[in-house]
Amino acid sequence: MVEAGEHGIDRAVLLDVVPVQNAELQAITTPGLRAFGSDMDTIWRRLLPGPRVTYRCLDSSPLLVSTPELAERRGMLTG
Repeated sequence: MVEAGEHGIDRAVLLDVVPVQNAELQAITTPGLRAFGSDMDTIWRRLLPGPRVTYRCLDSSPLLVSTPELAERRGMLTG
């Protein structure tokens, strides 16, 4: 989309919204990706064609605090 300039877009950000305290979620276990790094942050930064397409990891905690429905759903999913 960025390369083609679709819809006038000239920049994109891939957002990964995860609980920052969950280190296991950030770890890469897929053998095919290990050559690029050991965590999602490193791998995405290497694979995305920056600087016009970039990666950011955001902590999900503020979303859970401000959106009770998400917090409730997360509680149901994690027990």
